[in-house]
Amino acid sequence: MSNATAASISPHLSPTVHTFATSDLDPILARSGFSSLSDLLSPFETGVERVQVRTSTFETILVPRFTVRFVERQLPPAFALLTAGAGAGAGPGRARSGTSTSNGGGPTPVLASAGLAHLASAHDGGGPSVPSTPPTPFHLPSQSQRDELFLESLSEEISQRVDGWIAHAQDGELAVRRVKRVKVVAQDEGEPELEVEPEVDEGWKGRSIERLTPWYAAMRDEIFRRREMVEWETFAWPVACLLALSSSHPDPMNALSALTELTSKEKLFAPSSYPPRSGAEEDGRQEWASPEVQRYIVLVHDFGAGGGRDGWEDAQDLHNSIRKTYGSHTALLPIFTASPSAAVPQPRARGATALWDPTGLAAPLSSSTSPSSQPAVPSSPLGLGVSDAGLESVPTEQQDVPTPSPTVKIEKGLELSDEDLKSIRVFLREMVVQSIVPSMERAIQIGNANFVASKRSIGGRLFSAGRKLWGSNASSRAGSPVSASGALVGYNAVKGYYPHLAQESQTRRLADLAFMLGDYKLAADVYDQASKDYKVDRAWRYYSSACRMAGLSALLLHPPSTPLTFNPDTSLEQALLIPPSGGVDLDGLKAMMLYYEAYRLIGDWRAAPIGLVRTAGVSDEVASAILLEQAAIADLHLPLASRRKYGFHMAMAATRYEKSGLKSLSRRCASQAASVYRVEPPPEDPRWSATIAGWGAIRAHLRHGLGRQAYNVGKSDEAVEHFLELLVGADVRGDDDGGEPSWLEDFGLAWEHLGADAPRVVGERNLKLHATIFDAKHAHVRIPQSGEALDKSLTAAAAWADLERDFLQFGFSGPAARRPAKLVKVGSGNEAVVGETFYLELRAQNPLDAPLAIGGLQIETDAEPGTVEIDAPQEIELGPREASRVYVPVRATTFSSFSFTKLSFRFNDLLPSTETLVGRPKRLNATREQLTLATYAPDASLVVTVRSPIPLLAVSFDDLPDTLYAGEVRFASLVVTNTGQVPLSGLRGLCSHPSFALFRQDDQPSVYATSEGVPAPEGTRIPNHLAPNTPFVIPLGSGSSLAPGASVSIPILCRADVQGLHTLCWLFVFQGEDASEHLTSRASHQLEVLASLSIRPFIRPGTSRKSPYTIGVEVTNSSVDAEVVIQQISSVSSRWQCGQLDSMTTTKELGTLQPQQLSNVVLSVAAAPVPAEHQDEVAFSVKKLDALLQGKDVTTSVPGDVTLYTGSFHPNSPRIDATSAPIFTSILQTHTQLRHRSLSDQLPTIDPTLHRHLFPLFNPRSIDLVVFWTIPSTGASGHHHLADIPLGAGVNSLTQVLETAELKAGGLYAESQRERPCTVPVKFYVRNLSTTVSLDFDLILQGSSASGTPPPTKLAYMGLLTHKGHVPPLGVTELVAPLWISRQGTYDVGDWRLEAVMDGTVWSKSVHLFT
Repeated sequence: MSNATAASISPHLSPTVHTFATSDLDPILARSGFSSLSDLLSPFETGVERVQVRTSTFETILVPRFTVRFVERQLPPAFALLTAGAGAGAGPGRARSGTSTSNGGGPTPVLASAGLAHLASAHDGGGPSVPSTPPTPFHLPSQSQRDELFLESLSEEISQRVDGWIAHAQDGELAVRRVKRVKVVAQDEGEPELEVEPEVDEGWKGRSIERLTPWYAAMRDEIFRRREMVEWETFAWPVACLLALSSSHPDPMNALSALTELTSKEKLFAPSSYPPRSGAEEDGRQEWASPEVQRYIVLVHDFGAGGGRDGWEDAQDLHNSIRKTYGSHTALLPIFTASPSAAVPQPRARGATALWDPTGLAAPLSSSTSPSSQPAVPSSPLGLGVSDAGLESVPTEQQDVPTPSPTVKIEKGLELSDEDLKSIRVFLREMVVQSIVPSMERAIQIGNANFVASKRSIGGRLFSAGRKLWGSNASSRAGSPVSASGALVGYNAVKGYYPHLAQESQTRRLADLAFMLGDYKLAADVYDQASKDYKVDRAWRYYSSACRMAGLSALLLHPPSTPLTFNPDTSLEQALLIPPSGGVDLDGLKAMMLYYEAYRLIGDWRAAPIGLVRTAGVSDEVASAILLEQAAIADLHLPLASRRKYGFHMAMAATRYEKSGLKSLSRRCASQAASVYRVEPPPEDPRWSATIAGWGAIRAHLRHGLGRQAYNVGKSDEAVEHFLELLVGADVRGDDDGGEPSWLEDFGLAWEHLGADAPRVVGERNLKLHATIFDAKHAHVRIPQSGEALDKSLTAAAAWADLERDFLQFGFSGPAARRPAKLVKVGSGNEAVVGETFYLELRAQNPLDAPLAIGGLQIETDAEPGTVEIDAPQEIELGPREASRVYVPVRATTFSSFSFTKLSFRFNDLLPSTETLVGRPKRLNATREQLTLATYAPDASLVVTVRSPIPLLAVSFDDLPDTLYAGEVRFASLVVTNTGQVPLSGLRGLCSHPSFALFRQDDQPSVYATSEGVPAPEGTRIPNHLAPNTPFVIPLGSGSSLAPGASVSIPILCRADVQGLHTLCWLFVFQGEDASEHLTSRASHQLEVLASLSIRPFIRPGTSRKSPYTIGVEVTNSSVDAEVVIQQISSVSSRWQCGQLDSMTTTKELGTLQPQQLSNVVLSVAAAPVPAEHQDEVAFSVKKLDALLQGKDVTTSVPGDVTLYTGSFHPNSPRIDATSAPIFTSILQTHTQLRHRSLSDQLPTIDPTLHRHLFPLFNPRSIDLVVFWTIPSTGASGHHHLADIPLGAGVNSLTQVLETAELKAGGLYAESQRERPCTVPVKFYVRNLSTTVSLDFDLILQGSSASGTPPPTKLAYMGLLTHKGHVPPLGVTELVAPLWISRQGTYDVGDWRLEAVMDGTVWSKSVHLFT
């Protein structure tokens, strides 16, 4: 048995003694301020030390401190007749009137506090006559109603005292923070690593619960004091009755006779033994409460009444007479020897009054109280006006009892001496040791014998088995035990109790007696067995109580300071598996608190949090909040403190406290919870962001509540601080509740209340914004003169790099030109021009779910004062969760270099806030020191360098189309303007898509020039190499420069033939006053190319000697929702010309195409005359590739010029001159781009910059077709270009070159071909086409070729070469054979043979397959 744990728990479940005192004791006790004999004895209830008790196994147990509970029973009115008459011969039958000081032992409706007196009126005490006014009908409150009223009164009392507690408990407030656990390596091998926490003083270690939360201690003590007689447990049932009278009683023997009759078995719990309206006549306690009690008589001798020695001798004689008449269970108690009226007054006992100081809610509790200290002394009743027994009260009218004046306060223990206190202790010890404990031991022995006999008997076994099998409802309990008089002794389901004669009731009585005497082993066994019987009988209140007590008994058996080997919380969970009663579960609340105290004493808190939280869910609001607060504290006492659970439970407690009206406790809990979720950035990591902290929702909930409560109590400065904490870690993506619309309004109201003190409060409390509105990583310097539109920039870094490379390589090709080392981009590197306006781009992010106003924006720099002019917007409105870009105009007036350092603004146009513009630095890792130590480079993203004036170029795309049909041709123009302060010269341009946008001259004709009646030219001589993308010189008008503010229009031919979305990038290069500095400006435009016509060519052999080939063209209007007219089909080639077939009509072959309509035309292809000086382009390419494969440098020579021949077919329209300047240039550019793309796809390992030195522009074995079309309804026109349509059979001209390269490479080359072998799975599917017959098959793989042609490359199968299988009707079987591949090439997968067997017949099929 755990003596320490039991010593703290058992006093709250101690034996109860009912006290019956005659009214002559009332004035005697009242002289010293005592209301009853129980009030006098209350401080000594726990003073019986070192009591030996015997268990059911006859083992002696020493109880360090034995506790009894005295409950004053109010005598019925009829009892006053005996003492009032004081005549001889007055017997018990005449005792019909009288009263006592207080009631006990049962529920009463007389409610003295909490405004509940309306439930019952006071008894008028009018004697035997019938009152003139009929009494008010009374109905006893139900058990659940009484529990609710008690908790309401308890909550009210706690509310009244909470402010005083808070004032004395400030040192007990916790400061729990999130702690990073560290791993500790195990000392011994094989042991796991442990996670430990650094030692931090958070205010809870080494401090008791009573000091941290005195309101919990007060609630616990009051709940433990409340002991009401109920059916399902017997702790409040009396084990003894104390009969008391004074030695000065006029008829003591007759009074004792009446008291003895009053406490007899027949009348102890009879309604006649209680005052009217006590409830005893309604609750049926005479049926369910056991009247087997021990009687003990005490004769009180008052030395304060005078009489001296003679009076004492008379008292001794009277006591001897009582002992002879009633036996040895009597005592003589001399008291009040310190009374001034005593014959020989004794000195007053020092500190006597302190013994009766209330320790409950009526006075402050000591902060040093601990669970192991002496249990609290019962005090004045609480809640329902009950006495120490529970729902019992002092009547409102006392008859024949002199009471002191209500204006005179009598000090308790005024007439007690040290001898009196000693006499009281001796009396109590004698009563406990000689009477109460032996009677309880005797009852346990008898009860245990009956319990064992009932379980071992045949009838008991059959009855128990029958109840387990068939239950115990009314229909199945027809044979329930009955008494000799025929009364039912089983469970009465209608009234909800067992009669006290029932075995189940006696079993519970046995378990409770064993528990009170410390025999927890017997108690646990009997509770467990009783709970099973109660469950079968569906006696749910009995079952729930027995489950809880069984678990508590097991807890008290566990030694302290030892981890629990079982989970006692299961007993509390089992107790909840009952049908809901609809009221508060005060028994469950009391049981949970008893368990909690046991957990604390044992030192194992693991089961405490879950039990406290579960009980809090079904408790009153104040009690629920207190339990949640205890659950949070228990979280800290776990083997590994759970701080996040602590914070969560504290937040729940704060919410419950707020709902119940305890604002101060709500603020306290919320503040302690908020400290757990406080976001504190690590000072050593500049990359840390509050958005990574997490737990934003719970922080917002806590801080918002704290802010509102602080504002309501007039603490506006604290409210503002809490509201600002709501922004800590606010997620800019909007996935937390950090920005509720309501708190922003509360923040504004709190700020307004600060008034003129706002600046002082901001400085003293260091109020600042905990969220970033203007994130530095999104701040950029924008130089609008750089040519990139601030809101339309769609450029790609790779495109700009290619354009600059091409410009440097091909833009300075003249003999006198000096190629610069690099091009200078205007505005690159945050380079601004003095006197020109540039912009600081900021990204304003509203972290709230409400509109936000930003006012008074100011930007600060490190420049000299007066050298930078900044015009920041003063009013910025942001919608909920809106992110908006803010552009701040900036102008530098002198040459300098400066950076933007920070900005300031007013949050919600109220709170002054400052944010840095220094962005997140970049981590350096170049050296070993930088790798080991966190080293960051300074942020230079907002550093601006101011330089001398230069020309600045602005580009306008207003005339450029945004969409074009594929092949559509349109004239447009770009407008460039010199926005700088100096003239601009040497302007040249380069486009990333030269075939999409061509620079042209103003004097060029229209898009398609016709040549009606003019014969086509014989040929056009052009360079036959792939020309690079060269810059175009842009004329600047009459002069050679563009003056500041002047503009020039650049004509452009736009045509696109690749569908999709394209970004056209232009690079403009120009010069200023410094001719050696080549400045650049960039511009981009987005062009969407839509589908138009689908054209498919096909080649066929010709039928005449002049036309060796014919080419068919199939044109489909697949995507244009309008009529399309095909005007002409032209050919472009260095060897071929197309024309009209001799047999083809000229009226119906070409014409109009409606949407989704198709048209075909077949043209003849004839050879063109080849000039004598013609160069063999194929031989040129073969020679260059041979040198490349041999590792030689590629020479810069290019293929020579070539003559292009054009042919056309235009039966129904004028001939379009395909060689005219704008069209022919577009055709050549398109062909060049398509040729580059084709070569890159076929030869990806060759650098595209070498194409012009390796390959010709036109392939002599191919022909290009150009299909001209127009859309009459829109006026749009264009042409489709089909490039490099091959004619005739091709010849591999590189075979000899490759063989030569392989021979020169030798074994190394051959080995490199075989250095990467792989396996390729070959899948075979065997299908059975029969619908009824299945087949078996053998698949035989053969590695050699069966045909006469040798395989290109031999191979080998891996694994099985013969595969067997079965195929059901209409089934398919899949087989996989891995193939070993050792090098590149074409492989013969070998022969395979399939043999199928069906109905005994063998079919065989062999196949030779090339792959």
